[in-house]
Amino acid sequence: RLLDPCPEMAKDMGLSSASLFTFRHYDQVSGRVLPHLRHLANFLVEGARAIHSVKGDDLVQVAKMAIKMTALEFMVNCWIRPRKALSAPCTVQELWEALKARGGDVATAFLYVALQQANRDSMATLRKQLRHRNPSLWAS
Repeated sequence: RLLDPCPEMAKDMGLSSASLFTFRHYDQVSGRVLPHLRHLANFLVEGARAIHSVKGDDLVQVAKMAIKMTALEFMVNCWIRPRKALSAPCTVQELWEALKARGGDVATAFLYVALQQANRDSMATLRKQLRHRNPSLWAS
C-alpha cells in the first residue's frame, strides 16, 4: 500500500497529493518497503518453475537471472506505470540493466526503476508546461 497509497495514507506519510508517485514519494517510502519487496521477490524467484510449453516437463537449466528478470518485470507491471501522458514506460533493457547493476537484487532494482519512472513522469509534466507556454520549447 505504500507504493500506491490512498490519499489518507499519503497524508499520514506527509505527502501531498501532488507528490504521490514522484521521486520524493519513492525516496521516502523505499526504506519501509524494501524488506517487504525483498520478501515478495524471494517468494516469486524461489517459487518459480520453468515448464516446457509442449511437453509440460520442468526445465532445469534456466538461468536464475532469467527468473529474477521475470519476477522484476511482474512487479513493475503491477506497480510501476507511467502516471503522466507522454511519459515513456520502463523498457525490458532498462529492467535488465537495473537488475545487473544491483547484483541480481530484484527489490532494489524495482525501487531504482520506480525512481526512474518518477523522473520520466516529472519530465513529461515539465515538457507539457513548457509547450503550454511556448509550443517551440522542449526539455530533454
